[in-house]
Amino acid sequence: MFNKCYSSRSAAANQALIPNPPNPVVVNIVEEIDLNAQEEITLFTDDEHVAVRTIDREFRQESKLKGIVREFTIFNGIQCYQKVTRKHGGKHKFRVSLACLDPEPRRIYNLADNWLIMGAIGLVLSFLLVYLGWFRTPPLQISNSLLYILTSVALSFSIIALLLALLKTRDRLVIYSKCGRAPVLELINN
Repeated sequence: MFNKCYSSRSAAANQALIPNPPNPVVVNIVEEIDLNAQEEITLFTDDEHVAVRTIDREFRQESKLKGIVREFTIFNGIQCYQKVTRKHGGKHKFRVSLACLDPEPRRIYNLADNWLIMGAIGLVLSFLLVYLGWFRTPPLQISNSLLYILTSVALSFSIIALLLALLKTRDRLVIYSKCGRAPVLELINN
């Protein structure tokens, strides 16, 4: 089922890894490369099989705008199983012990302020064109068709920029590991 390939480095390459060894020692490093061709796209590596005695909580988050589905299952009181499915990126599954997590999560809010500013500028420009073209006492000496086109382009641009700002804004709750502060679990807040 699994094809394994072993490669070894030469003694000169291994000695180059150890800067100025006190005694010349020849070490052969053997690397194990797993050439496994899986048909399933789910990435899940769990060498330690944990028997599920009780399922304590199940939780599912779905962000239709971003196309992400996260499913959490807490079992045996201290284990958390997470399955993340992305619309265009496949599935990822992993299990983590809750005892290894930091008890204080961190909220990370990334506002797409560039798109928000561009959308606001487009709205101001379109309202300015509407005011100058229709509500000003001596109207601009521009043909109405050109004014309609400029107003609709500015309004369309601002709507697209505001929708992109909504899509790019991320609000999430990240739970880190106790040792090393590596992000382990992520909860969608919007």
